Parts: sequence; structure tokens; C-alpha cells
Amino acid sequence: MLGKPEVGWTKVTIGEFEQDASYTTCVPMDCLEACLHRVKEKGPLAFTFDAEGPGRFFVTSTSSDTIISWEYWEDPDDSCIRIDGVNDVRLVLEIVHDIELYMDDWCNEWDFSFTKEELTHKLEELKSLLPEWYPLRNISHNL
Repeated sequence: MLGKPEVGWTKVTIGEFEQDASYTTCVPMDCLEACLHRVKEKGPLAFTFDAEGPGRFFVTSTSSDTIISWEYWEDPDDSCIRIDGVNDVRLVLEIVHDIELYMDDWCNEWDFSFTKEELTHKLEELKSLLPEWYPLRNISHNL
């Protein structure tokens, strides 16, 4: 889902959807907070990303699929995209994987509004809740 952060940008990839997200939002911490919100059963999995020029895009994921909608998108016919088969569990697991994979890059290439210790703590909090939320041993996915 999240590509390697470079100079304040990361690529968000969900199914065939691909878009750059800017440092104007705190992508790694915001994503972890959204995942924690979902895992604690307090609501849907929802993210907001700023693509700057084309506007903001919102990702909402359910147990069956994911919807991406745009604010300020030029083409109203493409302002809402449905991605079948990519669910909330998959996105949570991909966030965990991608933040772990690029931990140093998130801490060195992003906006410095958090420390590595803060990011690590938030990631570990999420990981500690995953086995209760979803039995990880039954998941087969390609990250």
C-alpha cells in the first residue's frame, strides 16, 4: 500500500489504483492511527491522503472491498473508484509491513513531526492487537 518515502512523497497503491501522497499529512502516523481505530472496533478503516495538485483522496475499506473518493478531482466520472477484493484486513497488514520495511526512511525522509521511538511505539501497539482482532495464522496474502 505505501511505497518507500522519498523527499516528502510516498506512492499509495491499492489494487490497480496508484497515486502519490504528500508530506502535508503525516502519512505513517495517520495510517497507524486509522488502523488502530479499526482494530479496536471503533469504526471503519479510513485514510485521508493529500496528493496536492489533484486534491485529496479518501480511502474507506470494509470487510469486502475498498472505495477511493476524490475531493477536487478534475473528472467527476472518476471521482469514486471501487476496488473489489481488497479489504480492511489486507490494508491493515500492508500498513504494518510497509511501515516496518521503511522505518528508517519514514523517520529520515518525512516531516519530522514524530520520532522513530513514537512511530515504533505506535506500530508495536497496533501489532499487539492484531492477533485478537484477526487470527493472523489464517491469513494468506502477498506483501
